[in-house]
Amino acid sequence: MSVDFNKVFVSDRLIYEAFDNADEDTKRFLYHQMARNPAIKGLDSIETFTPLSRSSYSETLAKWKHCFMSVIICLKPDNWDEITGDYTREEHTKGLRGTPIGMCVLSPQHPPLAQHRRVGMGISISQQHQGRGYGTEAIRWLADWTFTYANMHSLFLETSSLNEGAIHAYRKAGFVEDGRDRESLYIAGKWYDTVHMSMLEHEWRASRAAAKSSEA
Repeated sequence: MSVDFNKVFVSDRLIYEAFDNADEDTKRFLYHQMARNPAIKGLDSIETFTPLSRSSYSETLAKWKHCFMSVIICLKPDNWDEITGDYTREEHTKGLRGTPIGMCVLSPQHPPLAQHRRVGMGISISQQHQGRGYGTEAIRWLADWTFTYANMHSLFLETSSLNEGAIHAYRKAGFVEDGRDRESLYIAGKWYDTVHMSMLEHEWRASRAAAKSSEA
């Protein structure tokens, strides 16, 4: 059985590009369209809700080099099928080969804990691209990569109960709620739960098998 490595960092409508801390255009996108957007920051972060300076955010991005993986989610360009695999094309010399719409990361791996084969994830989609299924598509891709190429046993995350849209996308992608820390987050004058969710390798395999069966 052969492996088509050209398709590893691609899903139906998206491509997944490595985050490069030297790419100022990508950093501007992440700051101006993502981190600086209150509608996104209010749901993605549980830190005190204050304006975020570019220098502070740059310090956060610098730490991404310690992540197990950090990628920029991009719309697949119209000519992707034409250029894929042909790395003599000029399109491959660009920082990002598609329009950026979000990001996802896998948390750093600590050697003393490696035997547990668990990794945490985080994902965010720009406001103008939400509601189109891109988040669910990217989450499914991230799960595929985690279990197929990283040899993990568990992919986990936590979010606030306020973030109902994200919880819906996680469940749609196959995540199971493990439990809640009740009223552990104080946001905009109200208490919310911390929601813990995960997907195990055998659950992912069963989900993939069911999807292939429905396509047959």
